[in-house]
Amino acid sequence: MGVLIEQIIEKAVPKSAIFAKIGMILLCLLAAFLMIYTSFGPYAFISLVALIYLTVLVFRNYDAEYEYEYLEGELTVDKIMAKKYRKRMGEFDFKRLEVMAEEGNAILNDYKLELYKQYDYSSGFEFRKRYVALIMSKDEKVVLTFEPNEELYEAILKMAPKKVFE
Repeated sequence: MGVLIEQIIEKAVPKSAIFAKIGMILLCLLAAFLMIYTSFGPYAFISLVALIYLTVLVFRNYDAEYEYEYLEGELTVDKIMAKKYRKRMGEFDFKRLEVMAEEGNAILNDYKLELYKQYDYSSGFEFRKRYVALIMSKDEKVVLTFEPNEELYEAILKMAPKKVFE
């Protein structure tokens, strides 16, 4: 039985999320104002309840992280939202790895990446080291962009030493 390697990557909040969050809060305040100070009370109350629900969804969706689980050549990626809700994003069989290299490595220029299905499960932070893995997945070719830690990188390197480049 293989060793299970788990890693959690916190996803960066995009700049547009700040505007979405502020906008939702302002809409909630406007609905509360209309409910209290105008004759639109019942309609504003229904709007306020709906806006509060949507605001919670917006805040939850922007509080996300990815969890990588690697076991015996199989990498599973889950997205965890608000540290409560988990969604399976994909499973990637590294036994079918064509090549893996750090993003920007010249070895990747030999491949027509636009023909592959793209999956980006990296944090979005510019300063972190990102890797690109080209994998045959079922009947399609995929490009997986992710940020393995040293332990995960070493496990993949050990499994496919001639296909992993720094």
